[in-house]
Amino acid sequence: MNIEDSKNHVEILIVEDNKADIRLIREYFKDDLTIYHNINAVTDGVEALKYLKKEGEYKDAVRPDIILLDLYMPRMGGRETLQEIRKDDTLANLVICVMTSTVNEAMNMNIDLMPYTFYMNKPIDAENFLELMHK
Repeated sequence: MNIEDSKNHVEILIVEDNKADIRLIREYFKDDLTIYHNINAVTDGVEALKYLKKEGEYKDAVRPDIILLDLYMPRMGGRETLQEIRKDDTLANLVICVMTSTVNEAMNMNIDLMPYTFYMNKPIDAENFLELMHK
């Protein structure tokens, strides 16, 4: 990868307990050759916070450019994970896309009012998803 290409490099962290959804997101990026990307995935908020804080097995983790965060997961769900990230000054400016199957849930959380945070409906539309990633 040269310097020109580095502006299209995206580090992505998927926080999702559904393996099929993780596979689907990876497939979206597999065919898009305009974005050089690296995707890592964890299965819940507890693991996401360990990853972001580089704890334990994640000591060499790369800071993501964007986090794709599912709302409903075991141990620690997306709502709690988002709150913990936003409370931590070293993580507060991370871009987070909350993935939800209900727009009402995102609206109830006032996601539109949070800095660096937006939401996307599940199931994710591949074309819209890739367009968003390009932005």
